[in-house]
Amino acid sequence: MKRYYDKKHREMEYGVGEYVYLKLQSYRQVSVIKRAWPKLRPCYFGPYRILEKKWPSCL
Repeated sequence: MKRYYDKKHREMEYGVGEYVYLKLQSYRQVSVIKRAWPKLRPCYFGPYRILEKKWPSCL
């Protein structure tokens, strides 16, 4: 499985001003969105605009 992942995987570069979606773990979503049924919660939140890069290796 690792070989298949490594073959298809590519690093993504994002720049300032681009829009991205945020994927939260299910236990973190409780504070963001209030829904009774976890299966009906959205997987991604956003889009959020990248305002700045703190250091070159982030994003």
